Amino acid sequence: MKVTVITGSPHKKGTSALLADEFIRGAQDAGWETYRFNAAFEEVAPCLGCDRCGIGAAPCVQKDAMHQLMPELLDSQAVALVTPLYYFGFSAQIKTVIDRFYANSYKLTGNKKVFLLATAYDQNDWTMEALTVHYRTLARYMQWKNSGMVLAVGCGARSDIERSRFPNVTWNKAANGYRLPTEAEWEYAVRANTTTPFSFGDYVHNSDANCYNANGFGLYNIHGNAAEWVWDWYGAYETGGSNDPTGPESGNAKIVRGGGWNDHPKHIRSAYRGAHPADVSLYSIGVRPVRNAEASTGQVRSVYSAKTEQGTGKTLIVYFSQTGNTKGLADLIHELSGADIFRLERATPYASSSNGPVLYGEALNELRSEAVPELKKYPNIGQYDTILLGYCNWWSSVPACVRTFLTRNDLSGKTIVPFCSMGGGQFGQTISAIAKLAPNSVLKEGLEVTYSSYDQAEIQAWLNNSAQ
Repeated sequence: MKVTVITGSPHKKGTSALLADEFIRGAQDAGWETYRFNAAFEEVAPCLGCDRCGIGAAPCVQKDAMHQLMPELLDSQAVALVTPLYYFGFSAQIKTVIDRFYANSYKLTGNKKVFLLATAYDQNDWTMEALTVHYRTLARYMQWKNSGMVLAVGCGARSDIERSRFPNVTWNKAANGYRLPTEAEWEYAVRANTTTPFSFGDYVHNSDANCYNANGFGLYNIHGNAAEWVWDWYGAYETGGSNDPTGPESGNAKIVRGGGWNDHPKHIRSAYRGAHPADVSLYSIGVRPVRNAEASTGQVRSVYSAKTEQGTGKTLIVYFSQTGNTKGLADLIHELSGADIFRLERATPYASSSNGPVLYGEALNELRSEAVPELKKYPNIGQYDTILLGYCNWWSSVPACVRTFLTRNDLSGKTIVPFCSMGGGQFGQTISAIAKLAPNSVLKEGLEVTYSSYDQAEIQAWLNNSAQ
């Protein structure tokens, strides 16, 4: 696969140039060959409309950079048009190139994919309307397949995009390429007209290990194999009925469904909703691409809304440890990072300080009741931008003291970087719990270690990558 990327910005380091850079990087990572043509920095004259080309029968009479671009275009299976929004349309530079398609119109028609990447200072609902209509009309005329649009509104400066950790995305519902299902589509397909907790019944038995049996619609691996990303941002359900809902327009964490191989039965139910930061991968989360079963229309926006608020640049380590495992990890992170540190302690101690049935029973009761026990002391987090949050994996969730910390503090605009000590359950649903309890914070990639098995080099690399 080869893609020709045509840019139209007169600014080499402008907003749309950044989109072009990232598009090319992604295409090359996917194994595509790329060719870039920066229209604003090439000599391209306007079409004369002289018809001496015969729309492809003879070369264009103008001797300019189009003679370099055209062979690449003809050899490409995809075209990306990248432009800043100038008076609600393509920039003059890229529009000049598009007009010059005329000389080879017949040869260029059909059998290509086309993408639109555009940036704009304005962010009204109608900001991109004229441009997208022009783009779709062009794609239709050229018989090119519209394969997606990235419309970066509210991005007047390159830094506006660079500070964003997840782009604004517009889903063109009329397009019929592969996409993520909505949460409603996912649950409908998984339930397959059942009303039981699982598509195969009320309980998980040993015979259901890995849950690989097909459901009533013939879908495999829908419970407890790998959790699956869906389109929707995590948020409360709508109070009234809705047809084909797509969830909130904006948010911090995306919904994941189905549960992973390392989850408890409650987390692999047809109804369970996990939440995970949209730009942080996890070994137990995958995708199940879908396509439209019926034609649809309209657009749906998806906006990453959580933003970090940089102030002091200071970092605080906050951790809970009952048996000492997480304390050892937190102390090592404190030593390596030099960050301030605070231990969360229950005002009323647990009945046991060691792992066993008594402690496990107390922790399970707190999880079931969503308890928020009082703490001995509460940290003053106002002076810190980043929280390194440490805990042990209890019943595939965070301990109740961590729940108290997350609910009693306003973490809006703060960066949370989790670290977890565990006996084999990995992160479980702990990151999902944090995302739900601190919806206006920014979560970054966490660290998980087996009890008392601390690799100093691994921890330092994690600190350098996520916690700086």
